[in-house]
Amino acid sequence: MSIVSEAALVRARGEVGWTTHRLSIVQDLYNSGKTAAQIACLIGGVTRNAVIGKIHRTVEKKPDFVDPSRMARRTFTAPTTRPALRMRPEPKLGLRPPVPPEKQRPVAPAPIIDATIPGEQRKTLPQLTNTCCKWPVGDPGTPDFFFCGMPKPDNGRPYCPAHELRAKGAEPRQSFKPPLRGPRAINFMH
Repeated sequence: MSIVSEAALVRARGEVGWTTHRLSIVQDLYNSGKTAAQIACLIGGVTRNAVIGKIHRTVEKKPDFVDPSRMARRTFTAPTTRPALRMRPEPKLGLRPPVPPEKQRPVAPAPIIDATIPGEQRKTLPQLTNTCCKWPVGDPGTPDFFFCGMPKPDNGRPYCPAHELRAKGAEPRQSFKPPLRGPRAINFMH
């Protein structure tokens, strides 16, 4: 039998949130040896994890080593005052050390705008070789469809460095902005 009366439990079930009454009920049940799951079932409206979190946030900090004989007598006391606010550490002023040249990132190739690919570089399907970029441009069902055709490094990949970035998603996409219609049109595409 717990030290909490049935009337106190009924009152706690009718309350919402962590009131002082519910907190004292949790404290009494925890100190009497009930588990967090049992406490959550008894007071209702909270989960086992909520009970555990509330106990851990409000119980005083324990030392790293606890005598095993004291482990059986666990106690929980509700705080009487609010904990002091912690201030954020001030940022350290100063310059960052320079990055060594071997750690610097390689410079990304300039993005390619597919419409500006020169006509002599463009390839059709029969013209593709292992030494040219195989990035498709346009709709394959139209006569103006072509492949990039730019000479690429012999690294076993099918695209030139710029289209390789686009394939990986590293290159920012060109966003489409529809034209405004009328004097009061709203553009939601930002």
